Amino acid sequence: MKIPDKWIFSYKSKRRERWNMALILFALFDTIFVPLGFSFSFNIIFDSMLFKTIDTTVDIIYLIDFILNFFQSYYDIRGFEERDPFNIAKNYMNSNQFKFDVLTIIGSGFVT
Repeated sequence: MKIPDKWIFSYKSKRRERWNMALILFALFDTIFVPLGFSFSFNIIFDSMLFKTIDTTVDIIYLIDFILNFFQSYYDIRGFEERDPFNIAKNYMNSNQFKFDVLTIIGSGFVT
């Protein structure tokens, strides 16, 4: 089954840059609040519906990013943009980013 080229996101697209900036903000959220949740007893904050909703939303966004990475072009050794879905998936699954993303998804509440 051939995936339409319009479903492949260019590595340098503005849309992808904005998505990556949003991911940085979500990572900052996790960097601040996850250690606080383990270290201190802020039950009023961490047990609130608002915090749980935000935390679940961040986990869903990480999962969406994991899936989108299978559709993001990359530059091969020769400097050409690779847009073939099979090669994109193979490259992503052999990357360190894939391993990190899998650990991120496993660390979320969806798997554990």
